[in-house]
Amino acid sequence: VLGLGYPGGPLIDKVAQNGDKNAFPLPQPSIENSLDFSFSGLKTAAIQQLDRFKREAEKQGIGWTELCPVKDFAATFQEAVVKTLVSHMRDALEQTHYDTIAIAGGVSANSRLRELVQELSREKKLKLVMPELTLCTDNAAMVASAGYYAWQNGRRAKADQDASSVLDLERFTQH
Repeated sequence: VLGLGYPGGPLIDKVAQNGDKNAFPLPQPSIENSLDFSFSGLKTAAIQQLDRFKREAEKQGIGWTELCPVKDFAATFQEAVVKTLVSHMRDALEQTHYDTIAIAGGVSANSRLRELVQELSREKKLKLVMPELTLCTDNAAMVASAGYYAWQNGRRAKADQDASSVLDLERFTQH
């Protein structure tokens, strides 16, 4: 959407460093009384805002980035995503009363997420488990690795096997 390339997360984080995280309003995805959420509405809102910038810029005969620099767009989008994640962490902590929080996977490399999770940890006096940046890899790499080793051990998927979004990886690797 912004033409930053792939993977988008680290690139948005880098570009957002010097951006205005409040350049324009974006919703924080939430389902009332639930820890469930989806970023599809946020992504749609961001794309619609970008389209408005582009239409207005075209009317004025300028590039859209003159109305909203890419760094501001990236910072605003990143802030909405990160605040949603941390808000749901906060809600989960209130419901469960755990004394430890953890972040992992590729998203845990995001500098703003790390900053806000550290603030939450200090505020609530919680133990924080957070990997070093070099260990913040996309979980897909771990799934691919498990698949590779299963293949090496002679495991093959059957043609009639269904996809599962909630596969128990530990159980999968033991068969």
